[in-house]
Amino acid sequence: MIVIVGMLGAAVFHTQLAERQFEIDRLDRGVAEETARFDELRNERAQLRSPQRISDSAWALGMRPGETGEFVQVDPMDLARQLAAAGTSDEVDRVIVSDDPLEQFRDVKAVSAGRP
Repeated sequence: MIVIVGMLGAAVFHTQLAERQFEIDRLDRGVAEETARFDELRNERAQLRSPQRISDSAWALGMRPGETGEFVQVDPMDLARQLAAAGTSDEVDRVIVSDDPLEQFRDVKAVSAGRP
């Protein structure tokens, strides 16, 4: 009787082991498929973000390189007049004045609250 119970227990154990191995194999296949999909999407993203593709798309839209890389200096009084003429806005609550590009970036992100 002990031998029969032992053999029955071994059969149940091997059945459970085979079922779990089948589930592990299924999950491994799923991981491999999703990894391949991730690689495809990463490749597509790299192609879409390629500087040449962006340049070609901009050219097709009629955009051309700028003739100058200089910023126009605006008189603060002219800016104040323009802001006063435009009225109040919930979106604009301060003027960004800084020469440091990193500080300008921080100021823009603070004003835009993370919106692109």
